[in-house]
Amino acid sequence: MASNIVKKAKKPNWESRATKALVMALEDHDHVIRAKFGKHVTKSEKNRAWNEIYQRVNSVAKVERTVEEIKKKWSDLSSQVKRKEARRRADARKTGGGAPMEEPSDTELNLIQNNLYF
Repeated sequence: MASNIVKKAKKPNWESRATKALVMALEDHDHVIRAKFGKHVTKSEKNRAWNEIYQRVNSVAKVERTVEEIKKKWSDLSSQVKRKEARRRADARKTGGGAPMEEPSDTELNLIQNNLYF
């Protein structure tokens, strides 16, 4: 019994300029994306913000990404920055300052400085 499963082609990795565009767009829409739902922030406002982020990312990217892919990238990037920053802080509290850490990338540094990782 042979199944006719068609594998979906893997998209290429994110380009650095698309990632930077994502971070810059999130800086502009941070107040809406991070806010809790309520009378001041509705689901339609959040969707509108994500659609604007979608347009900005895809305007510079070679490969078009969906809103869901952009949200996933943001989640992964945020987790990565949180983990690295927590490790850096823990190492800084060790006797002797701990092992030297690798320098964060420009994108990670931007997220840390603007407190955009959550």
